[in-house]
Amino acid sequence: MTADFEYDPVDPDHRRTAFVEAFRRRGIVPEDVRALSVDGLLWRPTSAAPDEDEDVVLDIVKSWVSDIRSWDLSRDRRVLFDLMPERRKALHAHIALQLSKGSAVLSGIDPTLKFEVHSVRPSIRSDWEGTPRFQWVIELTQRVPQHLDPQEEGRKGAEADYYFRGGCTLLVDAETGKVRYSIRKTLDGDRRERQRRYVVDEGNQSLAATYFGGVIAEDQEPFAMLHRL
Repeated sequence: MTADFEYDPVDPDHRRTAFVEAFRRRGIVPEDVRALSVDGLLWRPTSAAPDEDEDVVLDIVKSWVSDIRSWDLSRDRRVLFDLMPERRKALHAHIALQLSKGSAVLSGIDPTLKFEVHSVRPSIRSDWEGTPRFQWVIELTQRVPQHLDPQEEGRKGAEADYYFRGGCTLLVDAETGKVRYSIRKTLDGDRRERQRRYVVDEGNQSLAATYFGGVIAEDQEPFAMLHRL
């Protein structure tokens, strides 16, 4: 919805309305959406949420505009491949410094935990008037160890059974460095409990029930074992 709105805000053919209705009829609806409408499904730009300070990457990203303009198939692919780790390292240092000083806040990132700049990649699109838009897509991730045995929680040296991950994806204007959208998956909320239930096999049992009408033992449905290897 948001990508199509960015391309054509007017939508004279009502494409977005047709998509919303098609998903609604099939029961495919997002969580935490009060109204299943085109307006209700759009990601809100950061300018619409003044309580969130996403300008933490402003200064450093503006200096990368020359990189994104030359990002095409004519460039040496090895040069471009080597450029990304440099950009991730520089961005990590910049954000870590800002967070440590308390001068910036990134929604979706816990400043008390380590974080990773998982990826930095360019996005070049044209709107309905043919005007090119140069942007950076930046993924920041964090993880916390989880234990299936409650007694292991907090025990020093206890090896994690799995990790719960969160973070945010930032869509940054390459010309101005302004973060236009911040898509968040925080480390709090009910996501953690849903993942724990899936890890202890409730998720797989529910999937089996969808096709076989109940909880099926693995030896009764050997085909399911192929997806576990």
